[in-house]
Amino acid sequence: MRRVIVVLAVGVFPLMAGFAMADESVPSAQTGPAMTVKASHSTVAPGQLITVDVYVSNVAKLSAYQFRLVATGGDQGSLALESVTLDQVRNNYVFLGRQVMQALNKQAGLCGALLTDGSSRDVTKPAYLGTATFRATSDARGAFEISIINHAGSSILADSVGQTVTFTTSAPTKVTVSDRVAPTRVQKRSTKR
Repeated sequence: MRRVIVVLAVGVFPLMAGFAMADESVPSAQTGPAMTVKASHSTVAPGQLITVDVYVSNVAKLSAYQFRLVATGGDQGSLALESVTLDQVRNNYVFLGRQVMQALNKQAGLCGALLTDGSSRDVTKPAYLGTATFRATSDARGAFEISIINHAGSSILADSVGQTVTFTTSAPTKVTVSDRVAPTRVQKRSTKR
């Protein structure tokens, strides 16, 4: 676990600080460990906020994680990172009810958590990891993509013995910025229980 703690401590300056809801739509699970992203809107106006939730699925003995998102594309302007947050009481939070060290760094765009009691969690269905909020700049126009950075230690899953877990990432979530289109929420998919 020492290697994970060092990465989180150096990478995101940690501060001490589930299960899917019936009505909440989450990305579908993939085969093998995976991180996925889901935006709150597929179309927004310049100046509007977009929240992007990150989920994990199909990982055994998860004890720590970290993710970093990036927004690219567009014809002009940008999607500027406003914040990274972690809702530890959300009922589908991956470490719900457990003691964690939370690590957030807006400047670096990093969000992470580490179980502090030495335990781990087996995750099969998509479980919430955290949220990044972006704002379309006033001059933003065009199609943008928000994706998980999965290289050079930017995004990490770690197991109960501190070993990094190889994982895949979902395709980027797409957000179109236009001053001619009303904001459109991403459609919720029904989940079978």
